[in-house]
Amino acid sequence: MTPLPSRPASSSARGATPSIFGLGAAPRARLKRFLLLAAGLGAGAWLWGWLSVDESGQPVAQSSDEPSLEIEGLQSLMVRRDGLPFWEFSARRVTTDSSGTSTLATGGGHAQLFRQGQPFLKVSAPRVRFSNLSSNLEASGGVSALGPDGFSFQTARALWRNAEKTVDCPQAVTARLRGLYFQTPRLSYLWDKGVLRCPQSVEVRGQGVVLRGKKLEAILKPRIVKLSEGVEMVFDPRSTQVALPGMIQTAADKNGPRDSSNVSNAMKIRPSLPLGVCLTTSALFAAVYAQGAKKPAPKAAAKVPAAPSTIQNGNVRLNGENGDFNDATGIGHLTKNVTVTQVGEDFILYAQDLLYNRKENRAIATGNLRVDTADSTIRGARIDADFDTKTIIITGNVTITTHGKKDGIIGNREDLRAKLQQKPARILCERADWDYEERQATITGNVRMTQEENSGTCERILYDEPQHVAQLIGRVRFVDKNGRIFNTPNLTIYINQSRIVAKNPRMGFNRPSNAVSQPQAPKVPVLKVQPPPQISNEDLKQFDVKPPPLPTPRPEPTEIPTPAPAEPDTAPESESAASEPAA
Repeated sequence: MTPLPSRPASSSARGATPSIFGLGAAPRARLKRFLLLAAGLGAGAWLWGWLSVDESGQPVAQSSDEPSLEIEGLQSLMVRRDGLPFWEFSARRVTTDSSGTSTLATGGGHAQLFRQGQPFLKVSAPRVRFSNLSSNLEASGGVSALGPDGFSFQTARALWRNAEKTVDCPQAVTARLRGLYFQTPRLSYLWDKGVLRCPQSVEVRGQGVVLRGKKLEAILKPRIVKLSEGVEMVFDPRSTQVALPGMIQTAADKNGPRDSSNVSNAMKIRPSLPLGVCLTTSALFAAVYAQGAKKPAPKAAAKVPAAPSTIQNGNVRLNGENGDFNDATGIGHLTKNVTVTQVGEDFILYAQDLLYNRKENRAIATGNLRVDTADSTIRGARIDADFDTKTIIITGNVTITTHGKKDGIIGNREDLRAKLQQKPARILCERADWDYEERQATITGNVRMTQEENSGTCERILYDEPQHVAQLIGRVRFVDKNGRIFNTPNLTIYINQSRIVAKNPRMGFNRPSNAVSQPQAPKVPVLKVQPPPQISNEDLKQFDVKPPPLPTPRPEPTEIPTPAPAEPDTAPESESAASEPAA
């Protein structure tokens, strides 16, 4: 007889403590593993979510080099937003990554940005990557772009940021705004506002002009360039256009026109992932369609004008703290600590506000004006400068100070004795026309001139700086240090010699201020004007002899009688008898 199997022992002995949730050891182990797995999955999901957004909470585009869809020989790839064209691509090869977040165009790709459904900006680059999440675009490998208002640029790498509506070029850039060409280490283009910004040093070249500054902001439509933090402008209307290497030229321009026979009109689609993944990824191209028409590449830039030289004679050089230049009107404006020079000419103009007309080669300056020449310093309220005729007109409370030096602003190299002998002259007037090429001036309007104790007035002065000669013309009245008054139609002053030469003068004298006043006899009225007395040279010598002082106390009269004067026809020629006073 076969024995019955023994009954297994109970899992819970009588009186033993039951397990948690009534489970045994094996179920508890399985539950523990399940909870750990769930916790790990939750932590992984949280980490993935944290890594999938940037600092602003926007999703981060995840790209992969492994394509899910590849298109060769693409003629047109259109991306739409709200039913309107947004971006259009054409390239030899277009791929989308496995995550479906970015599209890459390589092999001489071209892209076109649309604004309100209209073509706005064209891009040409060997490599173009478009983010499907942020709608940003990155072009690299030698980027050329052509925008509105005659704006274009060339750089190694450019980033189109859709949210900010800007294009950032973090590397060296060469840009063009119609007739102006920019070279700067970094550039930002705000396409929605039509503003170009260069936060670092920049050089702008144009026809007959070069602008330099530490910062720049350009408004594209009116073609106004604003510079700050140290501005230099050099103008030369005679400059010509020359070709410079490294300017804007697209890849299509370098390789010639594309041959349509090399590209099949039918796109070659080569899936590199399973069909299910490809079908899922193809949903990203719902707004994409192919066209057979070929899109033109950006045109090449024109030849760039040569920068005007700072050492070529005749070029006008302007420096200041801030400035702007309007390329449409040719007007430049500088403010704060402005200096103006012309290469080959010996003058410096200082001002606080200056307007320069490039077409007329003229300037108007105001504010704390000063002109330093080889020997003179000129101040006034307004300056009109013509750099073609080489004339500076100073008006309004004009003051001219000249020293009779030989080398002026270059530096006086004469010895101390020569410096002490030079007597500075000062001229006050309402207008001075200064020919800085010939170094001559015509001074008019309430003219007054002083040199130490000498002073004079006239209608106008012709001043010759190289000869240190001032010619006073028209109703001249000049008073020298000895009190002599010259009334003459023409008087010449040799400034460095402190010498005057009068033409047909009428002379008079001023009574010295320290002369003792004597009681005057009452004037007898006359019926007619008497002619002026004729004074001989011998009589003039008496004014140089001072009268002897009166002795104190007064001496007693002498016993020697004073001889009576003889008759005029027999009077002796004795100087002592005529000059000694009677006792």
